[in-house]
Amino acid sequence: MLLTTFLVILISFGFLFLNIKNKFAYIIIAYFICLSMLLIINVLYISKVSTYKFPMQIDYKIYLLFYNVKLLINSISRIYNFTLAFFMVICIVTLTFFVRVRLKLLVLLFVPIIIFLVWTDYSVVYSLHILSLTNIQYSNIINLSVEAGNLLCENLIFIYMIILHIAIIKAYFDTKIYTKKKNYIVLHLCVLLINLFFLFVFVIGPFRFILFSNVDAFKFPNYSGIKNGYIVIPFVFMGMVGAVSILLILFKPFGVFYGISKNATVETAKLFNKNLSMILHVYKNAFLAIGQQINLIRINSNRSMDINANSDLAMDLVNEYMLMIDKTLSLLKGKGEVFKVVNLLRCINVASKNIVDKDNVKIINNFYDDEVLIYGDEFHLTEVFVNLFLNAIDAIKPTGRAPVIELYLTVEDDYCMVEVKDNGIGIEKKQLRKIFEPFYSSKPRKQGGGIGLSYVKNIIRQHKGEIRVKSVVGVYTNFQIILPLNRAC
Repeated sequence: MLLTTFLVILISFGFLFLNIKNKFAYIIIAYFICLSMLLIINVLYISKVSTYKFPMQIDYKIYLLFYNVKLLINSISRIYNFTLAFFMVICIVTLTFFVRVRLKLLVLLFVPIIIFLVWTDYSVVYSLHILSLTNIQYSNIINLSVEAGNLLCENLIFIYMIILHIAIIKAYFDTKIYTKKKNYIVLHLCVLLINLFFLFVFVIGPFRFILFSNVDAFKFPNYSGIKNGYIVIPFVFMGMVGAVSILLILFKPFGVFYGISKNATVETAKLFNKNLSMILHVYKNAFLAIGQQINLIRINSNRSMDINANSDLAMDLVNEYMLMIDKTLSLLKGKGEVFKVVNLLRCINVASKNIVDKDNVKIINNFYDDEVLIYGDEFHLTEVFVNLFLNAIDAIKPTGRAPVIELYLTVEDDYCMVEVKDNGIGIEKKQLRKIFEPFYSSKPRKQGGGIGLSYVKNIIRQHKGEIRVKSVVGVYTNFQIILPLNRAC
């Protein structure tokens, strides 16, 4: 068990090193270190009051290092209670991570923890025990008071856990940003796994006999014997830590691993541009070959009217996509990947001015912010909105309505969400999953701007963001772009 706890502590510091500027990382590390401390203290406690069975020889060697530090059982009990209080403090700190808590409320949340430490302290418990022995007429009242106080202190741990979970659920329903909703789900699962381990190990599990409510005035367990169920705890602990780590690696909530990903973002952008140019050249060569084959069909068709008509249509399509590819290649040519602090609203304004001048579109800005700063490539971000605006115009034209594009902005904590909503024909549900595929279109495009929504999605992903789409056929289509705000480096 001791070996497992030290491994977890090492993993925690490694995680901290990779996420030195991330507040959420500190919370997870604090939880892991707190649980590791509780396990170490329990091993010391058991070795004082019973016989601890070491599952591995290295565990025993580590224990001997601790054994040289002479600690009385009341001192171990005091450290144990402080660690329990630390667990409750972590719950409060986690709460303040995503909920604005007033100073008065914050003080009120800490007061019960201070009372908990005073009530469970060895000197207080021992004094109450002596008081009950010396005042026989009040001994029953004193003992009942002690039991009631212990019950309240034990339930206090549950209360802090429940408050945290309720706050996470409330934050989930309060936010409009999908990425934050996903982050809260991951946070909820991580905290739930940690809390379940805490409850089933220290409160109702193998180590429950050491809990302050289950020991006498001299801090010895009230149980006559200690079971050996604690031997499996290291495996359960590593399983819990592994599950939480997998959730963090897969979903990267609240920007974990951002510290090692900014350089990777730039490199990914360079690779994306290089690969994109190569792919476009492949498509260009393919269309050239198709055009040559169509010309051969024309020569050998004996001037058939049907064949000529179809070949003309095919050539129109070839020329259209060739124009689209050539325009995109010309845009990419000479454009270096410049990642810097960018005002996202400037990208939107530049894109909207280009579209308004060409297509007489009415773009309604439903936000009044002057700047929204993110870390990204200004050129590609501008092209993202150009593509979205062009798609919106194409969707509006078949309706015969005046083209209107509405823009909405939501800024919450470390994220911003830009919504691009049009009054076009909408997108059918069966097409929603396909619209981000390369060169996919539900209709032939007559404009040669950009390479479509596949490009948009890739650029947003490069910027550690997400794009979602909502649509009602015949009413509207709403693209939601979620991006992390600039983080101080």
